[in-house]
Amino acid sequence: MFEPGCARVRRMNQSNPYLPPQVSEADHLFATPPSGELPPEIFRIMAQTKPWVTFLSILGFIGTGCMVTGGLAVALLGAFAQLPSQLPGYFGLIYLVLGAFYIFPSLYLYRYGQGIGRLLKSGGVADLTVALHYQKSLWRFVGIFTVVLMVIYGLVIMGAIVFGVVSAMHGVGK
Repeated sequence: MFEPGCARVRRMNQSNPYLPPQVSEADHLFATPPSGELPPEIFRIMAQTKPWVTFLSILGFIGTGCMVTGGLAVALLGAFAQLPSQLPGYFGLIYLVLGAFYIFPSLYLYRYGQGIGRLLKSGGVADLTVALHYQKSLWRFVGIFTVVLMVIYGLVIMGAIVFGVVSAMHGVGK
């Protein structure tokens, strides 16, 4: 039987239907205590998550910095170098734009980790809400960015197919 406001499923005792419903062992781990406090299991899980979140956010910042630095180097070399096999400067601009996009997931992860830290210190539901808000923002950004990239990839693939067909029809490769 499902009770509104309660995330537990009560199971009827199959051997004796007159006994009260039983709650499974896993159900008590995530049930909210009656006082409105957060269960200790949430603090344990969040404490185990925080180092990984912080680590990945720092790696994201380092990767973004490398991407921006490399993009600037390629853009400047492409613009000023007089080498016979020079890289076009716009390749560097592509990396600069991607670096600007990649900063946001790292920032959301970092803020999520900071929110976890505040939760572990205060134990308040408000700090959990703030931490989960940043986690939601991270996944929303990643989802939108993934959809945009899938559309771009689809357009590039369709453009390559059309270019190939048109080239074959006009004998460009002969």
